[in-house]
Amino acid sequence: MWPGGEKIKRTRTDILFSEYIRERDDWTCQRCSKKFIQGVDSRGLHCAHMWFGRANIKTRWEPLNCVALCVSCHNYLGQHPGKTAELLMQRMPVEEFVWLHGQSDLTRKIKIPLDKELAAREKVKQLLYDVKKERAEADNKNLLYSPKKKVEDG
Repeated sequence: MWPGGEKIKRTRTDILFSEYIRERDDWTCQRCSKKFIQGVDSRGLHCAHMWFGRANIKTRWEPLNCVALCVSCHNYLGQHPGKTAELLMQRMPVEEFVWLHGQSDLTRKIKIPLDKELAAREKVKQLLYDVKKERAEADNKNLLYSPKKKVEDG
């Protein structure tokens, strides 16, 4: 919910991005390590915007800003912002955190221009394709998979 009371509409790009984040994080809560099964209990694993929520256009589809969290951990971190910052700092170097903070859009527009969303959707589709391909290759080689990608401005 937007602080002004308006509900933030979930777009097709949001749905794809959520799938990408959960796939990237191996369908595992990044706080408590609980595993989820894609398609079976996937509603219990959220794509959580850690620092800047979906209302922030510049970081809405930024992988550095999101992690997969179970409902309990997502609720807990929502009530303990200091713990959220700790989790973020464990996941990224200070330089990436500073970069992410610099991307914040303080105007927070709810309506995203269609051309920007379509461009973001294509980037997210490619990220999702890449992570699934890399995971399949890693599975074939019996390796651990650990991606680190961010969406570049279009």
